[in-house]
Amino acid sequence: MIHYILRRTLIAIPTLLVISFIIFAILDLAPNDPTGNLPMTVPPEVRAKIRSSLGLDQPMHIRFGLWLVQFCVNEPLNILYEGFGISIGDAENRTRIISWSTRSPVVDLIIQRTPQTLWVVGLSYLFGILIAIPIGIVSAYRQYSWFDQVGTFISMVGFSVPTFFTGMVAIIIFSVQLRWFPMIYDTTLEVDSWQNFVSQVKQMIMPVAVLALYNASQLSRFMRASILDNLNLDYVRTARSKGLSERVVLLIHVLRNSLIPVVTLIALGIPTIFSGAIITEQIFRVNGLGQLLIIAIESADIPLVQTLTFIFAIILILEFAMNENTQSTEIAGDEHFPTEELETLTQHRSLWGDVWRQFRKHKGAMIGVIVFIFITLMVSLGPLLHDIEPSAINFRERNFGPTLAHPLGTDNIGHDTLAQMLAGGQVSLAVGFSAMLIALLLGTLIGVLAGFFKSLDGPLMRLTDLFLALPILPLLLVIILLFRDTLRTLYGPEAGIFMLIVFVIGITSWMHTARIVRSDVLGIKEREFVIAAHSIGTRKRRIIFRHILPNILSPIMVSATLGIANAIITESALSFLGLGFPPDFPTWGRLLYDGANFIQITPARVIWPGLFIALTVLSVNYIGDGLRDALDPRLRG
Repeated sequence: MIHYILRRTLIAIPTLLVISFIIFAILDLAPNDPTGNLPMTVPPEVRAKIRSSLGLDQPMHIRFGLWLVQFCVNEPLNILYEGFGISIGDAENRTRIISWSTRSPVVDLIIQRTPQTLWVVGLSYLFGILIAIPIGIVSAYRQYSWFDQVGTFISMVGFSVPTFFTGMVAIIIFSVQLRWFPMIYDTTLEVDSWQNFVSQVKQMIMPVAVLALYNASQLSRFMRASILDNLNLDYVRTARSKGLSERVVLLIHVLRNSLIPVVTLIALGIPTIFSGAIITEQIFRVNGLGQLLIIAIESADIPLVQTLTFIFAIILILEFAMNENTQSTEIAGDEHFPTEELETLTQHRSLWGDVWRQFRKHKGAMIGVIVFIFITLMVSLGPLLHDIEPSAINFRERNFGPTLAHPLGTDNIGHDTLAQMLAGGQVSLAVGFSAMLIALLLGTLIGVLAGFFKSLDGPLMRLTDLFLALPILPLLLVIILLFRDTLRTLYGPEAGIFMLIVFVIGITSWMHTARIVRSDVLGIKEREFVIAAHSIGTRKRRIIFRHILPNILSPIMVSATLGIANAIITESALSFLGLGFPPDFPTWGRLLYDGANFIQITPARVIWPGLFIALTVLSVNYIGDGLRDALDPRLRG
């Protein structure tokens, strides 16, 4: 086990090098120019000198090597010198990574912003853990009670509704209507008196609560499932037979063993502290790392973007290595009990008949199907009934409330809100389905090849690990902002952005599908019918398409439903950050972003697109939850 831990830890070093080069190459190949914001009167020779002073006249591999030395050697030595007074080498003339925009050391800017991010987003994660564990314990122990039903619904809502919508709703209720908390986070506030301390607590309540709800929703569901897995094991029955009280059995025996996978999930969620900061800090104007990254991307400050993104990657790699080590420890100390494979009870019962019967029993999944079909039909057929052009402007009807002509009102320049909602829904659903197909096809292909061909397993899984270690949201922001103008020119403003967003979401969302499919293929290829197919000389390609693929449809279908929800949320998050579709090309996320500027005048402009996003994602997640239960042979049996 020690050798395994060392090997997994050492793999992180070349992985970080590859990730740093990928990030550097993406930023270098992007059609951006640090002198692009200079006045047109600046002569070309002056621009060339500026580029030369920034080192842009050197080859890419040389600049990458210089940056790597500065980040891995010079910056740590500078921290030792300034923080602890330890001088190694020439500390005064040591070159550092300098921001192109502010001409300040990049690491110093990051250190200045880090406390804000850690206080707000870190506290939300801590409160989320403290809320999730007791709720998960009570829900599991009182399974199917009213507390369990309500807790499951709230956790599903908290998990499905994006944080940028819950944040805007919190602002509308507690800032605009009730005026309890400030709308904008004041980062210049110094806590030097009791009054300032109260002000600091007030401005932290909403961002902390929004993220705590999201984190607690995920952890409570996992905690409940872990408790349920342990409640019916042999050691629990033995403890009860000895006369131990239920409190002792639950808190001493069950809880201790159930916390092992939950602690792993908590460790997995640590990087979300920094990824969540990108969106949350935009909502409440927190001057932290997320806000710094957005500013750096918009100003094409490549050294700052490169360093911030690489720091996110380091956090992901450390968490990934820690998770692998934790899993190896669990495997080494786990005890396996013999299990029996469930057989078909009667020959006339079909697999999909059993799946449908089990799926119908899941009320949430059935309601989810109805809601999703209704939303799909509404955005598809709605423009035929409500035939107002989404781009039509009528300044005489600005900021109207609901009327017969405009059921959802109008915006600040007279656009019909319902028409824009219908048009935006078509784009959002198209992005969701298209990105899901790309991720599903790529993940299934890699998973099948890795599971079926032993020689490809190692390289493909290392590629999967590499993509899992990439800081996805920062890279999405960088790629879209830096390449969207080029694609607009080549394919038009609408088709170019649509292709770019679908591609980047799909190409960064296939990894979990690949790992799930691979694990199923590894089990199926050892079954008797596959071995028999090999023995009679059946071609490998026919075995894959005839025997392997039909038997792994279960995880593929579940991944498809969850992939749609993930793609819709990702596109909405990009549009909400102002880096998705252009303003004249409405999507639900873009409408939410535009409405945020008028939240005090017309709050409905935020509520409607956010509500459609939430209902769509919630219904899809319920469908995926029902499919997961229906395709579980233990429940069907």
